[in-house]
Amino acid sequence: FYSWWVAVVKAGYKPQRRRPLCPEAIHRFHKTTLQQPPRAKFIGLLFQFTGITPEIFANFSDDWIQDTTEDLILSVPTRHTNMEASFWEFRLQDKWTNPETQQKEETQLPEMALWYLDSSQDERSKNTVVRDIMRIAREAKLFDYRKSINYNSLGTVPHVRPVDLQITHGINLARNGAPIDFIRHRLGIDQIEQQTNIEE
Repeated sequence: FYSWWVAVVKAGYKPQRRRPLCPEAIHRFHKTTLQQPPRAKFIGLLFQFTGITPEIFANFSDDWIQDTTEDLILSVPTRHTNMEASFWEFRLQDKWTNPETQQKEETQLPEMALWYLDSSQDERSKNTVVRDIMRIAREAKLFDYRKSINYNSLGTVPHVRPVDLQITHGINLARNGAPIDFIRHRLGIDQIEQQTNIEE
């Protein structure tokens, strides 16, 4: 637990404003995400391993993803970011260090991104993202880590937000020694004007 909050401090996050998931909770969330139907699985992984927001995802287009043979690169057009000169580009992460098991594991995000491109999915609203993430959190039984809320047709669910997954991703990167500039770019701190406070 101590090392986890050292990473919180290193990443510059204010715990009272952000609510990262602890190692056991994010482990359970990821494990449950891998058991979801393809569309929900892609959404769960995308928000767990990138800084994409629901608002940006609502405008998602197939041409944002480039397959370079070795990697999948996601490029968010400037009209959806705060950057005038360049795209917000980053590699879709294929492996991660699970903070609960301390093991390198496959994220399965690149494979699901390719599935998404081939499937012609068109349900991309913010409500769809929030609904899928809260459903995954409920199936992962994260009630011990979050207060319960009633969310539309889902009924009672743990209150896990997309931003909680994004911040947890940043903290896990910090915990594994990623430099602050890399974390800022990965989460789009500058590109999408997130309110996260990161110490330079």
